[in-house]
Amino acid sequence: YTPDGVLDTSFNSTGAKFFIIGNGSQGQGITLQSDEKILITGYASEGTTKVALARLDTNGTLDTSFNSTGYVTTQVFWGAASTSVIVQPDTNIVVGGLSYNNQGDFMLIRYDSSGNLDS
Repeated sequence: YTPDGVLDTSFNSTGAKFFIIGNGSQGQGITLQSDEKILITGYASEGTTKVALARLDTNGTLDTSFNSTGYVTTQVFWGAASTSVIVQPDTNIVVGGLSYNNQGDFMLIRYDSSGNLDS
């Protein structure tokens, strides 16, 4: 939105961006990187529920320098969903949420700035 509360058409030419990952997805957490790129995290349905993390450029397009597709999905046990995302000072990305591991557990995943799992 602009400061006047109007959709900002410099963002994806409409002021809004809709995209789907897998057979269905839902964004649940969002943050801005220092370069103003947008990170959205949540889950994607790809047979099982996977953690999803997408990065958009400031104009609303998927940032293909991030995992070559603009998004990454990660299988955690039988399923997981992330609800929050932060960027560390070293540019690594940390998502947190819930893993559906029998009774449900806390879950943290760290990616590098390109969308690869940080080992």
